[in-house]
Amino acid sequence: MTNDVFKKPPRIGEQLGYSFLSGFIYLVVASPLTYRLMRSFFNMISPTLGNYIASASGLATKGGLLLHAFVFSMIVFLTMLVVGNINEDFIN
Repeated sequence: MTNDVFKKPPRIGEQLGYSFLSGFIYLVVASPLTYRLMRSFFNMISPTLGNYIASASGLATKGGLLLHAFVFSMIVFLTMLVVGNINEDFIN
């Protein structure tokens, strides 16, 4: 039997920390500057691909929104893995 069954639920401080960190990550990923940077990056590969991500002014397209939603999800997931491992190492 593993010890996972006996883990305590996260405290309110940990939940607030995850919430604020996720909000900050969203702010970075969803900013028009990020969309413009991604557009210029993908324009180096293919101009069509850059237009798929965002307009020249940084407005997201449907494709860009899907891409950034996926990137946001992966960053939050990886953050929870890393912070969870740090917390477990600190507690044990």
